Amino acid sequence: MSKTQRHRSELQLIFTEFFQTNDDKKLTEYLLSNSNLPGRRANLELARAFTIVVNDNWKDHKDFLWKLLISLINIDPIQAPTNNPQEFLSFCATWALGTIGASSEIQYIDALSHLKELSTDSRWRIREAVAKGIHELISLRSIETIKEIDTWISKDHWLSMRAVVTGVAAPTLLQDNQIAKQALNLHKKVLTQVETCKDRKSEEFKVLRKGLAYSLSVVVQAIPEEGFKYLKELATSQDNDISWILKENLKKNRLVKNFPSKVKEITRLLQ
Repeated sequence: MSKTQRHRSELQLIFTEFFQTNDDKKLTEYLLSNSNLPGRRANLELARAFTIVVNDNWKDHKDFLWKLLISLINIDPIQAPTNNPQEFLSFCATWALGTIGASSEIQYIDALSHLKELSTDSRWRIREAVAKGIHELISLRSIETIKEIDTWISKDHWLSMRAVVTGVAAPTLLQDNQIAKQALNLHKKVLTQVETCKDRKSEEFKVLRKGLAYSLSVVVQAIPEEGFKYLKELATSQDNDISWILKENLKKNRLVKNFPSKVKEITRLLQ
């Protein structure tokens, strides 16, 4: 039995009791004690199991679960700072919003609204959970979700744009050629915002820049013909941040090992 399966089994028993008592004490204690925080890596297997169990029980216990998720995502950064076990509660709930967001039109709109707000959270783990939530929503409702997150791309909204590029940069999603093409278009729009930006000193801009340093290569790997054509276009840019982002992506093994000649060609253009 995998770690995720074990946690799923144990969580289902705890959730069953929660539905009977409406007392989430045992649930939160289980999540906190197994969070692996403080530490370098939160318990992602447990977080994944949480999202699965929430989804498994959603149909019969919507009100209980929605109220629970909202209460957990509303734990603020002062009470649950980065690397505090309390942060893991919000992390799990944020990820789960994507899992159950496609269950109905109302829930979908509400889940996206919460994810957009959480995309600007000061804690990096919560922003990672937003990306995971976007993964889930795209896998369930790709057309609507990609259309919606496209609207998150706007001047100076760096953290929301970071959620967009990392949210679509999932190999499992990009196996769908249409999603991969749309993911590339989203990256193009975000990089246009980068290139036209004059004030680049904010921490939020640096966070987006760091996300783009890997997310673009994930998309290019999925659609290499269109992807490398775009990388060639970027190689002509005189913008220092664009050049840095391009160079960082060209270092990634997913491109170096699979497309060595194409990587060398673009690298030469940058010299």
